[in-house]
Amino acid sequence: MPNYIRVDDRLIHGQIITKWAGYLSIKNIIVIDDKTANNPTLKSIMSMSVPKNYKTYICTLEGSGEILKNVDGQNNLIVIRYPILLKKIYEMGIKFEFVNIGNVSKKEGGEFEITHNIFLTKEDINIIEELHKKGVKIIFQLVPDTPSYTWEKERTKFFK
Repeated sequence: MPNYIRVDDRLIHGQIITKWAGYLSIKNIIVIDDKTANNPTLKSIMSMSVPKNYKTYICTLEGSGEILKNVDGQNNLIVIRYPILLKKIYEMGIKFEFVNIGNVSKKEGGEFEITHNIFLTKEDINIIEELHKKGVKIIFQLVPDTPSYTWEKERTKFFK
């Protein structure tokens, strides 16, 4: 069973719980975010929002390898805040074939708009392109019942 990756700067929120987890038949929700994992209050608030039928892990990048090893073979939704973590996770040897980018707020250097709620930096684009060339399927989609945009199509705006 696969690891699904969701890039969403809101991390766990209603759309993750009510839409994506059920749609993907998720068993585990794994948030990899150093800031949240190192803040007991944030970690507690985020964990409380998840129904008990999903096992929830909130960990640092460094601690994620051990957790992912323990849940290997299960349907996992890995949620990260920014595309730069995609490269780091991939380099750690965490296997994934599918990335959903759902919400990346505009930040400094995020001048490339994919949709009204997804803004990428040049570094983000290069990381996504690198993963695309390695066979990773990348889509941009808010929730399962909204239109999706594939990197295969969107990349033509950036690469000839």
